[in-house]
Amino acid sequence: MSEDNSYSLFKSFAEPLFSPWLCDENFLQIDSEYAEWLPDVMKPGRYLQYVLAKQAVLLIKGDFIECGVYQGKSASIFSSILDKHDKYNKELFLIDSYEGLDSPTEEDKDIRTKKPFFTKGGVKGHDVNTIKNKLNKHRCSINFIKGWIPDTFENIKNKTFSFAHIDVDLYQSTYDSLFFVYPRMEKGGIILFDDYGFPMCTGARKAIDDFLLDKIEPLIPLPSGQALLIKSPC
Repeated sequence: MSEDNSYSLFKSFAEPLFSPWLCDENFLQIDSEYAEWLPDVMKPGRYLQYVLAKQAVLLIKGDFIECGVYQGKSASIFSSILDKHDKYNKELFLIDSYEGLDSPTEEDKDIRTKKPFFTKGGVKGHDVNTIKNKLNKHRCSINFIKGWIPDTFENIKNKTFSFAHIDVDLYQSTYDSLFFVYPRMEKGGIILFDDYGFPMCTGARKAIDDFLLDKIEPLIPLPSGQALLIKSPC
């Protein structure tokens, strides 16, 4: 076999042919309703949100929580799943300042520029009323909790969760979110981190690593830039 043919054969094995986010009809129906919000390059990450949230609603007791709502795209996916499986009677808690990010710290320096990528009030998504209007078609119980992390968690300190999506970009907000969510996850509960692999989110990655130093669960970094943790049954 020639060198060119060997390379072509290797390349064919290295490139996946099956992309379920392109053919799962249930996901595509949900995704198409909000497709203009985010580019298709992010579709694999959205599909992962869909698959994991569906597993959480079917197999694990506890509610859903999202820390960092932005424009409500992920929240729309979670709401659609909770609608479809409403017999489980789970609630969705959406935690956000709805005023952009908190102040970055020294831990939040971009690994490329050695300066914080984010600024106070940056990455501001929709205001809370706009998000409510976008999600008002859903039947599931959606709780919009406006305020700064960690103070806003006081409102839901007695809740437990089957699924948590943490997408707050910065070190302190990520650490505080995990500090609150982790002990309230049910056994087998799923925590999906949105920011783990991105160079501008060094602080978020460090916060996750710091918090998990003495925990038994392995963190699973994903090619999408996300990371996954499943709460131990022990």
